[in-house]
Amino acid sequence: MVIKSLVRTFGALSLALPLLSAPAAHAAAPAVPVPEVMMLADAVGLVQVTEEDRTGYTRTKFKHWNSGDDSSDG
Repeated sequence: MVIKSLVRTFGALSLALPLLSAPAAHAAAPAVPVPEVMMLADAVGLVQVTEEDRTGYTRTKFKHWNSGDDSSDG
């Protein structure tokens, strides 16, 4: 009977401790920045365009890309 009481008390405490420490954790946490809302066209305009880097590319490494030449590959 004593063991049941201890188990129940420990269970209740384990559920209550996070609730008791939650305000302190929220006070210490930095504020989450609010994302900026903008129109899609404006956001696309912010994308930076750079030159393509084809270093290491060899067409023969991609034999399964056959532009539909092999109708049996699905």
